[in-house]
Amino acid sequence: MNTLSRLIVVAVLPAPLLAQSQGPWAKVPALPTGCYNAPDSAWYNTVARDKAALEQEIEKQEAANTAVSDAFKDQDPAAKQAAIQAAMMKDPQGAMKAMQAIQQEGTDEKQAARMAVAEREATWNPEFDTLSMKYRAALGAAVDPIAKKMNAVHSGEGMTAADEAAVKAFQKEADAAYAKVCAQWFQANGTFTKWLATYKDFLVKERLPYWESEFSAQKGMFGFFGMNVANYKSYDAQKAATDYLEMARRVFVQREGDVFQTK
Repeated sequence: MNTLSRLIVVAVLPAPLLAQSQGPWAKVPALPTGCYNAPDSAWYNTVARDKAALEQEIEKQEAANTAVSDAFKDQDPAAKQAAIQAAMMKDPQGAMKAMQAIQQEGTDEKQAARMAVAEREATWNPEFDTLSMKYRAALGAAVDPIAKKMNAVHSGEGMTAADEAAVKAFQKEADAAYAKVCAQWFQANGTFTKWLATYKDFLVKERLPYWESEFSAQKGMFGFFGMNVANYKSYDAQKAATDYLEMARRVFVQREGDVFQTK
């Protein structure tokens, strides 16, 4: 992409979409569009590779951040007081804003926001479990009656040509039944596909902004007390992308491995 193209993209894309096209979200591949896992092995490999790369970034940054927080914990009270006085002398207005930001972290408003994000975070796994049960029920209702008819043919000793033809017909029928269920759950506008979109919206529009505001306040506090925060950086975006990749994997791995019908 040339410089002009990049400028056009920056000018046209809304901020949330632009953020998702760059950084950690650039490592998130498009969702599968088929109904079977076997043809999507490359997608699963990409998810595993990119998730591992993001986790390495998180681990590295977490170590750098821990070094700063540990240094802050080890700083003696006299040094903290000296840092406050130095900050007040150097930039009174900036120091006052930093102190206000630190104090706001304990307000009822901040506590309520923290609780709201945590409560919403806790709903996603139960929602996934509920949807998974509904999906399995829908799949069973569509395929189990066909499987029973097919098993009845298999129950006898030996298979005649007519039996083999009947089994293949049942397999074809099961494939068609599964395809309808798959479309309702995993393809465009499917139940799971739309649910994943709401999960991503939560990560990008709710959790990430809140976590980054918390991080910014923490970083400001460390800087206010004289800590070197040059390498103290947020990895919240990496964590959001990692969580999304894992949830997408959990969703799509529920599909059938391959077609029922034998070749």
